[in-house]
Amino acid sequence: MKNRTLLPIIGISIITAIVGVLIFYFSDKPALIEIGQYMYRYGLQIGSILGLFLIIFNGTFIKTKYFNIVKWCIGIILFGYILVILHWTIFAKYIIYAGFAGVITSYSISFAKKRIRERLDYLKLIWVITCCTLPSLILSHIVSSEYAIIANYIFLLVFIDYCFTSFRNKNFIKTE
Repeated sequence: MKNRTLLPIIGISIITAIVGVLIFYFSDKPALIEIGQYMYRYGLQIGSILGLFLIIFNGTFIKTKYFNIVKWCIGIILFGYILVILHWTIFAKYIIYAGFAGVITSYSISFAKKRIRERLDYLKLIWVITCCTLPSLILSHIVSSEYAIIANYIFLLVFIDYCFTSFRNKNFIKTE
């Protein structure tokens, strides 16, 4: 496994999220409840982002031609969000939708061409589809922003399965 330095940071962020949930549910003070919410929300988000880097850099997707397409699509998404920030929203949503559709399409084609598929591959596909679909639905005001947490829960499943698979294959300790 490459980039093992991310594992403790991801673990700390997940523990922070768990502590945030405990503070949120077992505290009586409003200030502590708010701190618990922040710990939970940002702990999961930081863990998700770092977990994404860990899974991408240790996976096989980065070696395919579809990864370059995804990089271009992410650039398109960022350009769309810059247009939203600048309040040029006439075509910004459509640009963002096109970028997310490109990410889903290229990752799905890469997944379909993969010869050996394991449970982790299916979980990652579900995670990519969720991470690309939810922001589009939230941007369109079809669903509220509370549903964005679903992608973080799916990330937890992906990360736990990734760690168990790495432990089982004894790749968790090796450095390449």
